[in-house]
Amino acid sequence: TVHDTLDQTVHDTLDQTDFEFESYAGSVFAALRQAVGLDEHNYFDTVACSSKPYLEFRSNSKSGQDFFLSHDMQYIFKSNRKRDIQFFLSILPRYLQHFIDYPHSLLVKFVGCYTIKLKGNIFYPADRIESRFDIKGCTAGRFQQPVDPGSQEITVLKDKNFLNEELNF
Repeated sequence: TVHDTLDQTVHDTLDQTDFEFESYAGSVFAALRQAVGLDEHNYFDTVACSSKPYLEFRSNSKSGQDFFLSHDMQYIFKSNRKRDIQFFLSILPRYLQHFIDYPHSLLVKFVGCYTIKLKGNIFYPADRIESRFDIKGCTAGRFQQPVDPGSQEITVLKDKNFLNEELNF
């Protein structure tokens, strides 16, 4: 079914804040995670960890959606509109087949779809992230005016800003 609940919905208390964690299309996403080589136990220890909060960051995304990082910064979470989720779930079988056929594909790997219902707020940033980029893989209209050095304003840069950046792994 399109809407599966995790084997055990997480009900826990975090700083006296109750929350509920629910998974959509759990078996399909489990197959996708397996296709791309993610360990289920480690994945859920990170995603559904009740003792460590998600890290929130601001974005200048045109969608206006909220973004969060897992506490270990291995996964990005994005809030979405219901219609976007419904569309994605409608193409999910073809999306899964792509990663079964091409497990090393460079497409973004959406490895889960969840609802988190909470009382209060469990999201806050632990450390300041100095540089953020929203990379789409094209340069047309993809420049964001950077903030002045030392500014406390948060902005998300785009593809043209990233052209001269260097990543060291």
